[in-house]
Amino acid sequence: MTEDEFKELVNSPTFKRLLEVRADVLEGRADAETVEAWQGLQESMTSAMAAVEKALEDYPEDEHEELVREWSRAALDNVDWSFLDAYRLH
Repeated sequence: MTEDEFKELVNSPTFKRLLEVRADVLEGRADAETVEAWQGLQESMTSAMAAVEKALEDYPEDEHEELVREWSRAALDNVDWSFLDAYRLH
């Protein structure tokens, strides 16, 4: 990831919202539905990254970054982000 791509990511509304939700979940301010959605997202991402690491074993290391980018873009396009829209800060 380039420096510009990293800046774009951390300044995106979705990333900022994820950080807000994460903080509220960790600090006990999130409602039960949000906690459940967050835990589901966390489990999904952990499982997905394990699958990616396994799949990358078959490719040269210098191709890993681009392959992960392509996979991430495709996978994140299919995530149901609606829980972020419905989430309210307490």
